[in-house]
Amino acid sequence: MSEETIDSFIDPNRNCWAKFDPVVGYTLDNHMPRDGIEGCSTISTAQPSGVRTPHNYADRPCRINTYGNSFTQCHQVSDGETWQEYLAAHLEMDLDSGALVEKENLLSTPESLYRMTEPEFMVDALKDDLILQLYVARSVDPSTLDLNGLKSLAEILGVEELYTSSSENLVQSCRRLANIYGFAATKFIVE
Repeated sequence: MSEETIDSFIDPNRNCWAKFDPVVGYTLDNHMPRDGIEGCSTISTAQPSGVRTPHNYADRPCRINTYGNSFTQCHQVSDGETWQEYLAAHLEMDLDSGALVEKENLLSTPESLYRMTEPEFMVDALKDDLILQLYVARSVDPSTLDLNGLKSLAEILGVEELYTSSSENLVQSCRRLANIYGFAATKFIVE
């Protein structure tokens, strides 16, 4: 190891793919390493906490948490191309089979994004999205939620019944169910 490499690694003002951290060893930094296929550069950015920048559901609580080595970190791929991002966008519980399944991207081309301007498409595409139901529970009239679907999800995951006696109880139940759902998805990925 050269002194220059170590100097770069420990100097917070120098450009390096990672920065020293006394607790976990290192945290990611903003960098464009030439570590991609056939020597191409990848884009790797991090939040101030050192967490890699998410793209899917970035404004929502994290559904998938992973810890580990460079495979877990997704070295050699750009932001938005990590396996965690892929699964966050495509993994869902099938209420009929009780299994986590991958779903195809409904908007897989730039042109298809314009479908989001069609109210009927949006309602049809999102009406059965359980994680969306769980996240909006805190800000919508509870009577608009698919309680049957959420109760089925709770049963599949072995979660005690959803408490629907008040809006506050329902919000707390949905928050708990969302965490358990996220943990089940993470466990599925690891297995």
